[in-house]
Amino acid sequence: MWVNNQLTQKLLNNAKLVLVDSDNNYSIVHELSNTKVLQIPTFDTRFKLGESNHESMDKILFLVDGLSEIERLNAMSEIIGTLEEHSNYELHLLSFKGENKQSELNNELLKLSSQLKVELPYVITDKPTMLSENQTNTDDNPRNRAVFYHIVNSELDMFSILKETRLVLNLGSNPNVYLQIAAISSGIPQILTTSSLYLNNNKNGKVIENISENLGTAIDYYLLNLRNWNDSQLEAVRLISEYTGAKMIDKLKKSLLENKNG
Repeated sequence: MWVNNQLTQKLLNNAKLVLVDSDNNYSIVHELSNTKVLQIPTFDTRFKLGESNHESMDKILFLVDGLSEIERLNAMSEIIGTLEEHSNYELHLLSFKGENKQSELNNELLKLSSQLKVELPYVITDKPTMLSENQTNTDDNPRNRAVFYHIVNSELDMFSILKETRLVLNLGSNPNVYLQIAAISSGIPQILTTSSLYLNNNKNGKVIENISENLGTAIDYYLLNLRNWNDSQLEAVRLISEYTGAKMIDKLKKSLLENKNG
């Protein structure tokens, strides 16, 4: 993030208050300066709440960036376990990297199949128009279920993908901030592996300690219980209200006043 630590440190030391939009940036600022830091989550009002309520499939969006192959395999194993139990669950893989990982992910799926010693009836595709009712019509095995792959190259891509998403999995040790902003702005619960400014645990999402032990349960918590999902959306609305408009201005005024008096 910081191109020149020495210059950045000088700027921070001359500041009265520093605003940051993530826990990671909060830690970085504290490493460089003793200047007071205020965490202000940002939201995007262009996203709409509750769009996924009208979908017949419960779409799980799994960010594959920021994870090692082992971590992805562990996550995929748990996700596929839930897909096997629930025919209305649909998996969508997401990448911001700008490079097509479809072949790499298909190889990882084959590796997982070998580890589990079972043939997994899934195929990763970036062409949803070639599929009907979540089954391939171009594959030799018509029983194969589709796993959809998306590369985000623009904000419009993100709007389109999240419009139908029911649950977001952002499982990296440094979760993607933009995806968190987009999820909470859309009222979509998210599952992380670390605490975050954008997530109140067990309210608008869950922080899980162990992917292999907790991910499947966390997925079902939101997709099998409509009340849990609705409660998550209400918490997202509350957080957006707290950090926008007059309330956010009041927080800034209070912090500046405390800093001045301190």
